[in-house]
Amino acid sequence: MIKQYKINTDGFVDIIQDESIVEGFTEYDDANKPKAVTDRLLEINNKFEAAQYQRDRAAAYPAVQDQLDNIYHNGIAGWKATIKAVKDANPKPV
Repeated sequence: MIKQYKINTDGFVDIIQDESIVEGFTEYDDANKPKAVTDRLLEINNKFEAAQYQRDRAAAYPAVQDQLDNIYHNGIAGWKATIKAVKDANPKPV
């Protein structure tokens, strides 16, 4: 009987035995998590947190239609200034 641990899309860790899910536990159930699962969850969480600036920028960028209107009225230089302001307000971590 081989047990496998799989992180599913809902943030749960499933214990799989003989190709069926035997039980599942949440990522907060530290008492039951093997070290490999804990390490993988930490890695996923770190990558997610490191990309926060990308989500912040995406929310702050004007809609595509507004960007095209900006190009039409202000040229590429005006559009670049708008985009640069968003990037400057949400810098990429070093």
